[in-house]
Amino acid sequence: DQATVIASARDSSVHYGVGDGGLYDGYLDLNDFANRVKTSTTRADLQTAAVNLQTALLPSAGAVLKAGHGASDEQNSAGLSVYVPYPNSLLSTYNNLALASAAPHWRQFLAGQTQ
Repeated sequence: DQATVIASARDSSVHYGVGDGGLYDGYLDLNDFANRVKTSTTRADLQTAAVNLQTALLPSAGAVLKAGHGASDEQNSAGLSVYVPYPNSLLSTYNNLALASAAPHWRQFLAGQTQ
């Protein structure tokens, strides 16, 4: 079940803002999330998408100019975080962001999480 794969990847990825009162709850490292999806799924299309995403996050691709690692639990951080909240935790104001309009499939993915 791919919903379980996605939920597991979300839950085990490097998270930021934990315990900060909610301002950054749901943010995780995009590269770590992609890597966990890639290594957990058996679907070739998801594996390919994850590899393509990780390639886009390489310093040579320009998406991440420089990454640093602070705490020991951030060793898998690669320099770009993304909002992937737990089910039923998607902020209603998210729909007001330009990203939500520019990337409607991402918004649908977030809203469609069930686990």
